[in-house]
Amino acid sequence: MDEDVLERLYQERLEERIIAYLATDQNISLEQAMNIYYDSELAEKIHLGTEGIQYLDYRVLTQILKESELCDGMTKAQFNKFMENGLKQAKQDESFEVDKVFSEYDNN
Repeated sequence: MDEDVLERLYQERLEERIIAYLATDQNISLEQAMNIYYDSELAEKIHLGTEGIQYLDYRVLTQILKESELCDGMTKAQFNKFMENGLKQAKQDESFEVDKVFSEYDNN
């Protein structure tokens, strides 16, 4: 095997470990963990080998992923949608209540 093949295999195994660890740590499905990971900037950095980041321990990388991509258990995309829905509701409804937005999110 040449160096490129070994590097690709290493990165694939690293991604598997990050995803599995994230799923276990956050008590989410593997599918959700995969979506979080593959939609992250970290995945791109690992793929490109930016600054050798792919050689950090998978637990450290998972912590970086959680800090950069999750906000109170939500992905950035989910958080942005949550905020967008709240703003829309606030503009439409003079009796807007923050608790109402949170309860609607919790039900989804």
